[in-house]
Order: sequence, then structure tokens, then C-alpha cells
Amino acid sequence: MTRIMGVDPSITACGWAVIDFYDDADANVPALVACGVIRSAGSAVVPGETKASRGARLDEATIERVRAIHSEFLAIAETYLAGKAGARIACEGPSLGYTPGKKAAHDTALVRGVALAAANASGARFAFYPPTTVKKCLTNNGRAEKEEVRAAVLARTGHTKPRLALDASDAVAVAITDGISRGSMRGGDNAKKNR
Repeated sequence: MTRIMGVDPSITACGWAVIDFYDDADANVPALVACGVIRSAGSAVVPGETKASRGARLDEATIERVRAIHSEFLAIAETYLAGKAGARIACEGPSLGYTPGKKAAHDTALVRGVALAAANASGARFAFYPPTTVKKCLTNNGRAEKEEVRAAVLARTGHTKPRLALDASDAVAVAITDGISRGSMRGGDNAKKNR
């Protein structure tokens, strides 16, 4: 069995999921152990504030949000990965050719960094997967919408909760992609394409 924590990084709604893959050739369904979304509130606009003072305040707020996400990651890793030989953390990584706003890209990179730090602290191995790779692995369409990814995750895991948060289902998709790419489960045609 391989335990994988998937991360859909975001500073405002960071999806996470823990999945077990069994090495038994008959077990082609990943077991969803736990999943959720780490939410953090943004900063309110302060009337009369200068651009410089707002920037400094936002930087401090961002640092606090990243600290909170890091604490959550450490708690999740301690709860679900501790003592699991071969545990992994897989994170959705940057997509080549896509350039979001500088602030969004910066904040998302910070969250990826704390996911890597949590992997290091827990002894888990770490991997990045571009969003198009994750989408193609689950839906055979690298440009699939979040709802399509969620439907594929529900079908693949046998999960019966159709209201699974989109950010959490994206994290499950990242974990499944890691399991398939590492050969932890049979992935059918997708496994051959993504190895």
C-alpha cells in the first residue's frame, strides 16, 4: 500500500486529500482516507490607506496565512502520513505557458513551498504535476473543467458525496495522478500515457 497526500495549492482555498493505493493487481480503486479545504480570509480594504502601507499590511497578512496553511499541512501529515513507509505528497505545480497575476503566482508558490516543507518534515517524498497533466490523467482532456475532474474523481474512488468541494476533488486528482505515474495502481490507458 502507498499513502499519498494530494495538494491543490491556493492561499485562499487550499484543497488536500489523503488516498491509499494498494499494490494488489486486483485493487484498481484508490481508497479515499480523508480530504478537505484549508480556507483563509483575505485582507479588508482600509479607507484612506496608502498603496505602500496596504502592500506592507498585505505582505504580513500573506505571511500569517502561509503560516496557518503550513501548520495545517504539518497536522495532516502527522495524522495521516506518520509511520507510513513510502508516503508521498503530490502537489499541483506550475503550468508552463500559463501566467496568472504576479501576486496570485507568488502566493501559490508560497503554498507549494510549505507543502514541500511538510513533506520534508514528515519524511514523505514529494512531486509536482502540472494542472494539464492531472486533468488529462483523470479525464483524458488536459483542459477539463473542475466539475469534470470532480466527476472523474467520484467515479474513480467510488466516493458517493457529489458535493465534494472542487478544491478537495482537485487534490484527490493530484494524488491519483501521482499513484498512476508511480505505478501504485493500474491506470489503464492513462497510466501508459503518463509514465
